[in-house]
Amino acid sequence: MERTSPSGIAHLYNAGLDLTKFLFSLLILLHHARQLFQNLSLFEGLYIGVDFFFLSSGFLMAQSAEKSSCPSIASETLGFLSRRIRRLFPCYFVAYVLYFAFVQWFGPTSIMHVLEDALYSIPGFFLLEMIGFYPGIALPGSWYLSALLFGQAVLFPVLLWKKDEFCSIIAPLMGIFLLGYLSKNFGCLGNPTDGTPLIYKGYLEALSMLSLGVFCYNLLKTNGMGILSVGMSRILWILGFFTVTVAGIFAGKSHLDFVLIPILIMVFLATFRLDLPKKMEKCSRFLGRLSYPIYLTHISVIYFLKNFCPDGAPLLLIGSLFIGTIMASILCLKAGDWISKKRLCFRIVRSIENE
Repeated sequence: MERTSPSGIAHLYNAGLDLTKFLFSLLILLHHARQLFQNLSLFEGLYIGVDFFFLSSGFLMAQSAEKSSCPSIASETLGFLSRRIRRLFPCYFVAYVLYFAFVQWFGPTSIMHVLEDALYSIPGFFLLEMIGFYPGIALPGSWYLSALLFGQAVLFPVLLWKKDEFCSIIAPLMGIFLLGYLSKNFGCLGNPTDGTPLIYKGYLEALSMLSLGVFCYNLLKTNGMGILSVGMSRILWILGFFTVTVAGIFAGKSHLDFVLIPILIMVFLATFRLDLPKKMEKCSRFLGRLSYPIYLTHISVIYFLKNFCPDGAPLLLIGSLFIGTIMASILCLKAGDWISKKRLCFRIVRSIENE
């Protein structure tokens, strides 16, 4: 990465961030791979990788707010959310169809049952299960999208309204306060669909990590990680990623999650000073784009393997899971790109806005 002023480093392409997102998507895959082995105790804590994606999304949200020139907060917020939906939903749609097809393949095959499942799954498809609607068949992991859009809908207008105060004061305090609440009342960051009397736990997790992502943007904008050399940043990145991975493999669900959050932030900030070679940028972009489809499709591959070869050899199952997930992710990415080019998702969002 080229050297630049502190205010500019937060706006450069970050190959290290894309590479790190890909690696964390593989950790999340390993967390769910436990389902193939009677919920093996190892890898239980690797769900912490989801919080890295929330951090990244909070950073990008602050970046979008910084570029905003629209005087209307409501219009700018609607525009931001519609852009997020148009970006996220094409891949989500393909992944949802794939999962629905596998469920029907290994379940009852009558046409009426398929139609009934499709009807009952409408709330699940539109991410409404997190606000109390019966979801029918919902894509496992879709809570992340629901919580992400909820968190950004809450925080983005506040960010536009009080940009400086929110980035430097409100965001870090909100992140710390919500993490403290989750630590005291739940003891870990797992099981995001557990509920409080008013709101699901995953929503609070999203709000806290998005807020800390905004704070990271403010740190980079004002300081630019200039106090760290490239070599020191690489050391911090390696140590931080190694620590989070080892803790996730062996520690399981515990209060340790909240100790790992500052380490996650350190890893995130260090990506901006990794200074990866230019020739790696194209590969890093592709891997970064692939991380989201990996998150969406790996559960479908696990479901397929559990039903198709439930007694397969461990190495065969793990190899099939990785290969199948990469293939499904590439298919999801390409099909999602086709949907985006045809502007199908844009038409759906536009019709909803018009109503």
